[in-house]
Amino acid sequence: MELTATRLLRNLALLLGMTFYPIDYASLIHPQHRHLAVVVITGVLPLPFLWLLLRSYRWQKPLVVLLLSFFIGAFVNLMTVFSVMHCYAVLPFVTLMIALLCERIKNKKVLIVSALLYLLTAFFTLLHHGYASFLSGRMGEQMAKSIVSQCDRPVNKVMVIHLDKGETKYSSFWVIPFEAFGWGYSTLQQTGYQWPKTIINEEITNRKQLKSLLLKAEKAGCDGVWYAEDEQVKRIK
Repeated sequence: MELTATRLLRNLALLLGMTFYPIDYASLIHPQHRHLAVVVITGVLPLPFLWLLLRSYRWQKPLVVLLLSFFIGAFVNLMTVFSVMHCYAVLPFVTLMIALLCERIKNKKVLIVSALLYLLTAFFTLLHHGYASFLSGRMGEQMAKSIVSQCDRPVNKVMVIHLDKGETKYSSFWVIPFEAFGWGYSTLQQTGYQWPKTIINEEITNRKQLKSLLLKAEKAGCDGVWYAEDEQVKRIK
C-alpha cells in the first residue's frame, strides 16, 4: 500500500484519537451498528479529564522520552496499514504519560471526578468492543454449525462461494459474516478437524456468476459446493 502524506496524517490522527480518547468507536465507525446517542455520551464524558491533561502538559524529559517511545512503538503500522488493534501496543506508554500529567494537576477533587468519568467511559467502551467480538465469533460458529448440519456425509474437497455485497467491517470487532465464517475453515472445529480436507474459496459480486463456478467446482473435483450470502450458508452440492 502506497504511503502518502494524507494517509500518514490520517494514521497519526487515528493513533492519537484511539489511544487517548475512549469514545465508543464500535458505535461510531460501523454503519450497521451505529448508535449516535452512545457516541455523544461516550464522547462528552472523557472531555473534562482530557482538558485537564492538556492544560497540565509541559515539555519535560520523561514525557519526551515516553512520547518518542509511543511513536516508535507504532512506527511500522503508521507507515503501512493502521487500525484500532495496533493501538494496544502503545497503551503502556500512554498510561505512564497520563500518570505523569496527573501529578501536575493541583485540584485533586476535580481530577478524581473527571478521571472517574474517563475510566467509566473507557470501561464501557471495552465491554462493548468485547461484546462485539463475542457476537462476531458466535456468528461464525453458527454459520459453521448450519452448513455442517446440512451435509448428509463428510466432504473431502469443497468449494465455498461467497457473494460480496461490499460490506464494511470495524477491525476484528464488527466483522464481515464471511470473515467470521473463517472463509469456511470454522467448519473444521465442528467436524473435529476431520473434514473437509481441502477448501477452495471463490468470490462473486452477482448471483449470475454462480453457474460458471459450479462448472469450475466440477472440473476441480469438488464433492461439495457451499454458498455464503450474509449470515446464511447453503449447501448446493
